Amino acid sequence: MKAIAVFQFYFPYVLPRAEDWPTEHIRFEFSNNMVDLRPRRVDEELFPHEIDKTLSTMALTLSRVSLPTGLTSLTVRERCHDRIEVRLHGELELPSDAKRDDIQEKFRDLAVNACNIFLNHCRVAARSPFVVGVERHYRIEDSRYYLLTPHTITWFNGDDGSFLPAYAGDVNAAASSGAVRSPESGSVSFALLQQSLRAGEHPSLPRSLIVDAEEHLRTQRLREAIISLGTACEVASNEYLIRTGRESEPQVGRILSRRESFAEKRYHLLTDYLSGRSFKNEDLPSFEFVEKTYRTRNSLAHKGRLCFDDAGTVIEVDQRLATHFLAASEAAINWVGGI
Repeated sequence: MKAIAVFQFYFPYVLPRAEDWPTEHIRFEFSNNMVDLRPRRVDEELFPHEIDKTLSTMALTLSRVSLPTGLTSLTVRERCHDRIEVRLHGELELPSDAKRDDIQEKFRDLAVNACNIFLNHCRVAARSPFVVGVERHYRIEDSRYYLLTPHTITWFNGDDGSFLPAYAGDVNAAASSGAVRSPESGSVSFALLQQSLRAGEHPSLPRSLIVDAEEHLRTQRLREAIISLGTACEVASNEYLIRTGRESEPQVGRILSRRESFAEKRYHLLTDYLSGRSFKNEDLPSFEFVEKTYRTRNSLAHKGRLCFDDAGTVIEVDQRLATHFLAASEAAINWVGGI
């Protein structure tokens, strides 16, 4: 049977719409599914339906119990300034399949990705960095995804337009207030902070890039994460070479011009020659992930593809693999920074 899941995604900014934006749905095919996408019309209510009005009254409260204490409380209405509707057309074997968690997750992921394609193009075409997509963050600690953007979902039978029960009580609509990032931002000893301050006006560039990469990874900007990781490893290697004061030696030039991989030259041959140490020998698993990170970086830079070649097999890079890349890259820059 045909099924239609209608998503309303709410955003904390106003879309960069000009006068020529269409008022009707924009139809396109995405991952073998038909999608109708429509930004909110300028004369349309922000919260158009009963389920959306219910969403607007929901509240989020964050309370910190340890010092310094703090309390944050806000309604969804206070977080929302604009909206995009995404209608996802799909197929179900049985009407009851709409209640299955895996089916709902599949429809939700497709709707999120379709909406974000549109918003990413908006961000770049309008040169508006404040335009962010539906926030579905990846939590590195438990390898799970969390949808932060407030949204509603309504299910319909695609054959006759009737309500399609999908939730407890046989209702066809649900609302989620989403979530806000915890104001907790980790901790650092003041001694370590002083050490970083004494090292220079700016913090370490490789470590700064690692932090950027983690942020990109959590917010599912994998391309930017990989570029940051590859650059961090390259900059850390260059800084090591400068510290040795031997960057002009002929043998160094010969090593760097060899037809070897990035990690092989920078984290094995070069460091072995200059310091008698090799990341390849001391931490082979991390070394291999650094190698794959840089291959992916090159694939992105030269072909625009988020993948790497592994002995003739093309491996697509996903969140979990990128998490290994992050850990390995951090291990590599810490290692080369200490020799």
